[in-house]
Amino acid sequence: ELTGALRYENTGGPGLETTDPKVGLLYSSPSDALALRATWSTSFLAPTLYQRFRESAFFANGIDDPLTPGNDNLARLTTLIKGNPDLDPQNSENYNLGFTWRPIDKLSLDVDYWHFTFDDQIAQESTIQLAADLATTLDPSKVIRSTAVGAPVIYNGVNVGQIVGFNTTYINNAQLETAGIDFGVNYSNDLGRFGTMRHSLAATYQTNYEINGVNAEGSRNSRVAGASFAVPWRATLRSNWSIGNNSVQSLLRFTDSYANDATPNAGTAAKPY
Repeated sequence: ELTGALRYENTGGPGLETTDPKVGLLYSSPSDALALRATWSTSFLAPTLYQRFRESAFFANGIDDPLTPGNDNLARLTTLIKGNPDLDPQNSENYNLGFTWRPIDKLSLDVDYWHFTFDDQIAQESTIQLAADLATTLDPSKVIRSTAVGAPVIYNGVNVGQIVGFNTTYINNAQLETAGIDFGVNYSNDLGRFGTMRHSLAATYQTNYEINGVNAEGSRNSRVAGASFAVPWRATLRSNWSIGNNSVQSLLRFTDSYANDATPNAGTAAKPY
């Protein structure tokens, strides 16, 4: 079975017009024991009016000043978010390959490989990243410091002051690329007058997570604008026993270890970038 779709968008303004295709292919064996599938598509996301023109504010927390010897963990720092009228649209290309296998009626196995590439990804600047980077931590247009607050912060013999706020905006990252494999196992067993038992395992293994060409796998990614929490493995095991109108369920979730680059301590090293 071959399917296709075409989407046209025009949200107004230069560069805010796009045509995005989607193609899907599905094959099922005569016995329905095996199904093969594949999809490919592109997508488009225009910056919102909020991201382009509006100003707002929030409090930043968990900020560490690289110019001090300890972990400052500064909190409630006033942060201004200013819109960026020069934002470009975000585009992506995605594809998926997978299969479902049912060797017996009670058991099914799903495996899917997925790959997403985002170009000109729209992201808000990270306050933790702005503070940690020596190229921006002394830039008064980005990081606001005051010598009238807290202990002196000495850099090259000069008191540059403690961080008291930030000026941020929205940016276009060059590229975000991520890929992984989803696994699913489902098993059910009829226990007759004792009801039904159902078990399911859903797991994801992330094979790649890069932003602007930098490997960002296995990290909280608080210091990387546009990056999100990324771990190699996630899994959920669910069991359900039902009899009549009653049921009992158990749920077990697993999340792999990761580097904490937000407020690292002696036991959790920050991931270098």
